[in-house]
Amino acid sequence: MKILISGASGFIGKHLCESLFQDDHELVGLTRSKNNLAPINNLFTSINEWDGRSLPERSNVTEGCDVIINLAGESIRGYWTKGKQDTLRTSRLLATRALVEAFKPAGDQIPLLISASATGFYGDRGEEQLTEQSIAGKSFLSGLTSDWEEEALRFRNSLENVALLRFGVVLGEDGGLVAGLKPIYKLGLGGTLGKGNQWWPWIHIDDVVEIVKFIIGRKLTGPVNVVSPLPERQKTFSQKFAKHLGRPNIFTVPETMIKIAAGGLSEEMLSSRNVIPEKLILNQYPFKHPDLTNALKAL
Repeated sequence: MKILISGASGFIGKHLCESLFQDDHELVGLTRSKNNLAPINNLFTSINEWDGRSLPERSNVTEGCDVIINLAGESIRGYWTKGKQDTLRTSRLLATRALVEAFKPAGDQIPLLISASATGFYGDRGEEQLTEQSIAGKSFLSGLTSDWEEEALRFRNSLENVALLRFGVVLGEDGGLVAGLKPIYKLGLGGTLGKGNQWWPWIHIDDVVEIVKFIIGRKLTGPVNVVSPLPERQKTFSQKFAKHLGRPNIFTVPETMIKIAAGGLSEEMLSSRNVIPEKLILNQYPFKHPDLTNALKAL
C-alpha cells in the first residue's frame, strides 16, 4: 500500500513508520522540515516539507495513496498556559483541515483517513464506563478533540472512510508519559496525584502500532479507543511504575500543587476516564500487552 503520513517525526510516528516499512508499504512523509525525519529518512519513498497550515501540494508522489495517517500537532508536554492551549488547538485543527482539503477524494479512489484524537474527548467522568458511543465531555481537551475529529470528518462528511484514534496514555521507553515520568520516579519522587482514584486509560506503543495496522487491514472506521482493556487508577499506576523502576512510591501531591505546577494540564492529570476499547474487543484485536505490569516489563 501507499501510505501518506503527517507527524511522522513524533514518538508514535517513528514507531509506526518503522513497522509499516518492514511490512513493505510505500511511505510518503509530510513534515515541517526534512531534518526532522533525518534519523528515519531511509523509510520513505519521498519526504515533502509542509508548514502544517497551507494546503500541501498534490503531486505524482502523493497521488494514489491508499491510506492517509494524520498525527500532526504540537506536543502536549509542558506547562499549559493560555498560549500553549491555543497552539495545541490551532496546530491540530489547521493541519487536519489542510490535509482534508488537499486530499479530499475525487473519483472512484477513496483512501482511508486515519486521524489522531485522544481519550481527553470524554472529559472527567468519574466511574462511568466509556466506550466509543459515549458523548464528549466539557473540558478544554474535550472541546479540542471534538473539534479536531469534526475537521477529519469533513473528508467524507461522515464516518465513512475515516478512523479516529482516541489515544490513551501511550507507554514507550523513548517517548510519551514514560519519558516524562521516569526521571522523577528515578529520584524517588513518584506518587499519587490528588486522591489518585482517577482512572488512567493507557496503551503500550507496540499495541498502538499494531492497532493502526489492524484498522488498515480490517478497514475499521469511526472512533476507536486506542487503550488497554484494563485501565488503571492513577495511584495503582504509580505504584506499579515505581515498582518497575525499583523506586519508592510514597508521595501524595495535593491537587492545588498540581494546578500550580502544571497549569491547564492539571485538569487532564486529575480527570478520571474509565475508557474501554469496545470496538477493538468486538473486532477481536489481539492485545500484545493488555495488563500494565507486563506492559512495563516490555518497555
